[in-house]
Amino acid sequence: MTHLRLIILGSMMALWPSFALAAVPAVTGIVASYENGQIHVSWTAPSEPAQSFRIYYSRESILQNNGRYDDFETTSGNRTEYFLTNFPTASHLYISVLAVAMSGEEGKTFTTETTVDLPSAGTATSTMTPPSSFGATSSTTTAATLQLLSALPISSTGVTLTFNAPIELADTDGPSAFVIQDGSGHQLSMRKLVIMGAQIMIVTDQQQAGTVYNLQVNDVVKGQGMTTSLPLDPFQRNAQFTAWDALTDTPSMPTETPASIVGLTLNGQVQSNGRYTVTAHWGLSAPAAVVQSFELMQSRDGGKKFSAVQTIAGDTQAVTFHDVPFGAFGVSIRAVMPSGQRGPDVFSSIDLPKPQTNLPSSGPGVLLLMGTAGAVAGWRKMRLQLAK
Repeated sequence: MTHLRLIILGSMMALWPSFALAAVPAVTGIVASYENGQIHVSWTAPSEPAQSFRIYYSRESILQNNGRYDDFETTSGNRTEYFLTNFPTASHLYISVLAVAMSGEEGKTFTTETTVDLPSAGTATSTMTPPSSFGATSSTTTAATLQLLSALPISSTGVTLTFNAPIELADTDGPSAFVIQDGSGHQLSMRKLVIMGAQIMIVTDQQQAGTVYNLQVNDVVKGQGMTTSLPLDPFQRNAQFTAWDALTDTPSMPTETPASIVGLTLNGQVQSNGRYTVTAHWGLSAPAAVVQSFELMQSRDGGKKFSAVQTIAGDTQAVTFHDVPFGAFGVSIRAVMPSGQRGPDVFSSIDLPKPQTNLPSSGPGVLLLMGTAGAVAGWRKMRLQLAK
């Protein structure tokens, strides 16, 4: 099962908004309960405002397994409760929650988790008591159709769609999955789609400031139900959004020429466990350019699918990936300027041959950052496969 997919529809050039980076608040008070085929998860609002929250779940302890998890879902705002309707069959699940700050940066470390027991087939009892704030929504049942909940613009070329269930969409159906038109019927071209569970980020051509766009979801988009695919709802499949510049009265940030990545190279060395250490090095088209940060994605199939975006410091000169399995491994990276403008995505890959070793291999790797300050940071890990 692939949990995040990137569908390329055209040019890789795309811009997202950028905000001043701030510490991501930790989430506490996580409570989970099973009722009527769903898992209700609630948590305490952090001290700092959050853009949204991500609910991670696993059949094994996330904290005791180096941050490995099965999958996650994202809230459609800063609400502090969520219903999981699509989760693996198991006797119990471990659940943790991370906040996404207003800057768009997600917390890097799981600090607490909770466990919820799941009944066997035909059992309707709950092992935990929901919080007192759990009101009329407790009667919610599993949806029979895939419903579009919202369309939120995130930049002058981007919009995020939120659905009521994780998305099923074949790569070949990406170009025909959505239609975006202005009031006169002029169609807005799409460049790529990023599927993130129950959310899809669409990158478009430049939108016209102040224009209201109509978005339509087509039948090729389906949802992942408990036991079968969910058909697209015949009514809740359309939404409107207003181009980004019309959402604020503040003047646009001054334009600047984004720095481009040059000389991106990957080098691999075999580890004692039969996996690889891969180091990526790069330079900038303008060596004296001030870069706020870099955005990086990993690929294990030559650039067809990518991991979630990882943000690293602007003075970073190289990154090292540990415990990379043999096969194709690639990195896509772009520079983020202080104004928020992004440079073009640059991709490089390396083919790692299968080592001659009988030693066992371990799980997905930990990413170490090497910058001018010599910083080291660990990234969460994710199982490569999940049987449901």
